[in-house]
Parts: sequence; C-alpha cells; structure tokens
Amino acid sequence: MKKASIPSQQDYYAAARKIKPNPSSTANRRAIESYEERRKMRELFDYLH
Repeated sequence: MKKASIPSQQDYYAAARKIKPNPSSTANRRAIESYEERRKMRELFDYLH
C-alpha cells in the first residue's frame, strides 16, 4: 500500500486560490475537481434558463 503524501500548507493555500502548482497532490486535485464540477453545473444551469 502506497503511503499517502501529506499536503503542505502551501498546497492548501493554492487550492483555496484555485492555483494549480502541483495537480498531483491529493488536496489540490480534490479542490480542482470540485471547482470544475461547480463550473459545469453553472454552465448547465445557464443553458437551461
């Protein structure tokens, strides 16, 4: 089993600002994915209304 890397404080700040210095970090990837998801939903909402 691979040991999970602990995200650094910098990763958290970057994820909060939607900056992607290291997309392979788990915290960052999760933040980016949720952001993409919300953006898609907003686009769909705009399309339907």
